[in-house]
Amino acid sequence: MINHRGAGHPLVPAARLGAASSLAALGLLHAAWALGSSWPAPSQQALADAVVGAQAAPARLPTAVVAVGLLTSAAVVSGAVGGTRLGRGAAAALSAAFVARAALGGQGAARMITSAAPSPRFQALDRRLYRPLCAAIGAALLVSTAGEG
Repeated sequence: MINHRGAGHPLVPAARLGAASSLAALGLLHAAWALGSSWPAPSQQALADAVVGAQAAPARLPTAVVAVGLLTSAAVVSGAVGGTRLGRGAAAALSAAFVARAALGGQGAARMITSAAPSPRFQALDRRLYRPLCAAIGAALLVSTAGEG
């Protein structure tokens, strides 16, 4: 259980490191996609099916914007820009967004990107991988802000 001092609890730095590392890894992955990589899929079409549930991936510019947002979030959460109120607020907002994504699933997000129902492959990956990952990142972000204020 997290005490009221929070920052002195051993879970707080571990959660901060886990959340920042996850956000950085996701940011780098989105940057690679924005530059044209299809990794880990064998093709752009297979990647689009897996990550947005469509036949075509989002354009490179929006993908690059997501990459920059994730990398910036990683820097803020890690404390690289200082333990400011803004940083803690950003971590709390990110936590809410990731927990909401986990709870609501990716179907709505996929429809916002492609305006079509996502593929069965995306839905399966969302259930098995994306939603649990979002929940874990959201929880880590929440714990990283515990007891700070």
